[in-house]
Amino acid sequence: MPAPLYIHLDLAELAALEQVMQDRASGLIVRGPVFSSDLGRPAKLCEAVRALFAPLGDAVFIRLGDGTGSDRFLKADFAWNADPDIGGVSAEGLGRTKLGPFNRRAADANRPVTGYIFEGVIGSWIGELLGGATISATNVFACFIAHELGHQLGVGHVQAKDDIMFAWKGQTLADRKQYLRLANDVRLGFTPAQVATMKATIAKP
Repeated sequence: MPAPLYIHLDLAELAALEQVMQDRASGLIVRGPVFSSDLGRPAKLCEAVRALFAPLGDAVFIRLGDGTGSDRFLKADFAWNADPDIGGVSAEGLGRTKLGPFNRRAADANRPVTGYIFEGVIGSWIGELLGGATISATNVFACFIAHELGHQLGVGHVQAKDDIMFAWKGQTLADRKQYLRLANDVRLGFTPAQVATMKATIAKP
């Protein structure tokens, strides 16, 4: 049996969730006051992400880490250049060791980051679209993490709002709300075809 593909997650950014402040003129976002702090949240998120990748069995091994010795390394940050519309970016998985072009943030130039999710952006989407509803940050952020890792394992976007690989950009507010509700209720997951694609990507050199 081949060795598992090792995935590291740096989710320290998600231990403290902050309000998002948006400049009316530029539309750019900045950090506001912390409204939820949980030092155990990164570990809880890691467990939730593992559950979403359970269909891959022993083909992947996911843990919190700094990227050392990993095959994929996803990091949580606040935003990409303060852009309010980018919730995550990832290198395209072409094989076990081969990835498509990817630009890391300047601060991570010397780290093996292969993808990001952006806490401030996703948090602003949750606030704008779900309002005062009771939300599990763990459930919602876990789906966005799994979505980006899906890209890193060769899975592309789909248009279906009930699919974890839903293409967020350009979709209606109603479809975006539905996706967030399904994520919150743990009703999103990878299809058998997507699992097969990820396993095929891992099997390639």
